[in-house]
Amino acid sequence: MDIADSYKLKEAVLSSFLHHITTVRNICAHHSRLWNRDFTFITMLPTNGEEKLLTSFNPTANKQLYNTLVMCAYFMDTISPNHHWKQKLKALIEAHSIDITDMGFPIDWLQRAMWTE
Repeated sequence: MDIADSYKLKEAVLSSFLHHITTVRNICAHHSRLWNRDFTFITMLPTNGEEKLLTSFNPTANKQLYNTLVMCAYFMDTISPNHHWKQKLKALIEAHSIDITDMGFPIDWLQRAMWTE
C-alpha cells in the first residue's frame, strides 16, 4: 500500500509536506526563530481529501507556520487518535500569550474542524 494513500493524500502533497517539516525540524534543532518566520519553501496544500483537513487551512498564509501545524495535527489524528498534541499546543499558545497572527493563524482557527474536539 502506498504511504500517501494511508493518509488519504496525493504523493506530491505528502512529499512536499515531508520536505517542509524537515526544514521546520532543522530550524528548531538549531535554535533558530520559528514563530514568526516566513518560509521560502512552501508546502503544497491538498485539494481533495478529508473535509476536516481541507477546511482548516489558511490559504492566505502559505509562507507561515499555521498550515504546517494543521498538517501535523492531521497526521497526529491519523496515527494516534487519542493524542493530546492539539490540547498542548492550545495551552502553550494561551500560557505564553503568543501573537498567533504572526504565524498565519486565522482569527477563527479554534472554530475550524481540525481544532474542535
